[in-house]
Amino acid sequence: EGFGSGTDYRVYDRGDYGKDTASYMVLSIQEGKPLPVDDLTKVLRHCQSQKKELVLAVINRRGEIVYYSVSQLTFP
Repeated sequence: EGFGSGTDYRVYDRGDYGKDTASYMVLSIQEGKPLPVDDLTKVLRHCQSQKKELVLAVINRRGEIVYYSVSQLTFP
């Protein structure tokens, strides 16, 4: 279902829920399931337009979750 951006969760800084907007948006994927770069870029751009940080939550085969911070890399 998500939040219209392809993300699954919003994460707030401790004590900020209801007082401020979320600081992070989380996109969860299963290990081994392809995620097209274009899709990831689209979600990242949406998060950036909302002034949120994107976190990628990768769920491995044992059900463990590894979190990655996602940012855009630009070259001069």
